Amino acid sequence: MHHEPFFSIVVPTYNRPALLATALDSIKAQNIPGIEVIVVDDDSEVAYPHLHSDQLTIKYFKLSKNAGAAAARNYGVAHATAEWLVFLDDDDQFAPGYLQTLREHIDQDRAQHYGFYWSSVRILDDSGASRTRTWPTNFMGREDLFSHAISIGTSFGLAVRRQVFLDVGGFDPRFTVAEDVELVTKLLARESLPRYLPIVGVIKNERHLDRLSSSPRLYSDENIYERLISMHAEFFRSYPACQRSLLLWSAAVHRLSGALLKELGNLRDLWRLGFRKDLILYLFDRTKTFRQLGFSRNS
Repeated sequence: MHHEPFFSIVVPTYNRPALLATALDSIKAQNIPGIEVIVVDDDSEVAYPHLHSDQLTIKYFKLSKNAGAAAARNYGVAHATAEWLVFLDDDDQFAPGYLQTLREHIDQDRAQHYGFYWSSVRILDDSGASRTRTWPTNFMGREDLFSHAISIGTSFGLAVRRQVFLDVGGFDPRFTVAEDVELVTKLLARESLPRYLPIVGVIKNERHLDRLSSSPRLYSDENIYERLISMHAEFFRSYPACQRSLLLWSAAVHRLSGALLKELGNLRDLWRLGFRKDLILYLFDRTKTFRQLGFSRNS
């Protein structure tokens, strides 16, 4: 008797077969039934070995041209069959037991109609050190919850109800970076309720240099956060604390990129919106601000 999977795990990959193998091993180690894995090769220039596992259902697709992470993930979702999508980058790993815990919470939360979940993450950096990124477990209302949820990316154990993902149009391929922040913004704008699980769900690998999120100049040159605020202006007017978060990140990337006039523009907007305490704290210790923002949080 055939049963539909509960989770579709979507893994985009590009030129990283060895890292992908480690990511797939972490999925196998979850050791739970009811999952399918969809690997989307974004037209890699290196050969990948045949992906086969007696433990997993793996669907492998190779795009005919390099289209970027957003398009690759959307392609994977188009071939997904499960009710829930879970995203994993090819250089990251699921923490042991994450999918089992996630499923238990989804089953327990059926009456709450959550649209997406995220988890804590353990980050491994190139110095060999590790740190854990967490969020509060109690939120002071919807705006507080949303202002924290908007800080996540696909590397944070992100699980989205498939129909909700399709309803908002998926990832926007016009974004070469922060496409996951744009997705979360759309989910929140549709009042899709998120839930944070205070467990480490993903081990995020920042020990290599070919990560888009390692280059703040990309965010600065393309005015990523300003574009997000403009595209979803009604949402950010309704939830100014979310705009505060993006303006702080935007100021940080402009500062790191030497775009001081752009940074000043963000700080002016913070002042105008009434977030003067945040502005003063930012100016008092920029380095600390960068660490608190967890700048390299995205995929």
